[in-house]
Amino acid sequence: MKKLLFLLLVPLVSFCDNINEDFFVNHQNRIWADKYEDEYGSATYYTRFINRTVYTVDFANGGNYNCETLFIGEKNSYSNENSDLALQTDLSFGKGTKVNVTSEIIVNKANELQIENIAKSLDGSINVIVLMTYKVNVDSLIITRNYKSASESIIETYRGSIYKGNLDISFNEECNTRYFF
Repeated sequence: MKKLLFLLLVPLVSFCDNINEDFFVNHQNRIWADKYEDEYGSATYYTRFINRTVYTVDFANGGNYNCETLFIGEKNSYSNENSDLALQTDLSFGKGTKVNVTSEIIVNKANELQIENIAKSLDGSINVIVLMTYKVNVDSLIITRNYKSASESIIETYRGSIYKGNLDISFNEECNTRYFF
């Protein structure tokens, strides 16, 4: 009886050992697709997690290819003038303002990834925090963007599924850097 029990437990233990606690490792071979619609039109976003980098590709604006990577790290005295960050922070900081930007992974579990993005004015008087959460539940990806500033708080949720199509989607180092502000 002990031999039979041992033979039944070995495959179970082996299966449990194959589950990695790193989100990027667990989901590196998957591409997730989610559709976004607003009053200006719609776009499908394709997300992939490779080597501790979040890649997003879309074919919006008449099918034009756009690839972005989420910025992870710090930028001090970063001028938001003439950049994507300028469009996103004008309301909070004012056009041309220099800000300190920090983006770091705060949770990296088997099926959950959280990245906290903080932009501060140089004197520290204005803060904008965006918490991005990616949760995998079987074949679906739930993306939550929680934006907080002194004047507003916005929570947006997107749902994606595993992409099984045949588009030629290139996730590469030539992608633009994206900030979540």
